[in-house]
Amino acid sequence: MAENNLNFSKALEALKSGKRIARTGWNGNGNWWLKLIIKGDPSIDPNIPEASLPSWIGVKSPHLNFMPCSLTHVDILAEDWEILE
Repeated sequence: MAENNLNFSKALEALKSGKRIARTGWNGNGNWWLKLIIKGDPSIDPNIPEASLPSWIGVKSPHLNFMPCSLTHVDILAEDWEILE
């Protein structure tokens, strides 16, 4: 079960501990979510050398690969973040 109605600070702490987070209702309930991509993560691209990229926040949908996420001020101030199981 997802923990929801969180501010971004609480969601970010969950993200740092390896959990996935999303805003409630993003693109049809859970299709888009964020993950902290640790540099050298072979699940993203095994061909990228570990030292070439820093860690970053990635966004994923069922139809796309991970891509960098640019959160808006609206996202950061929102209180509808959820931690996904």
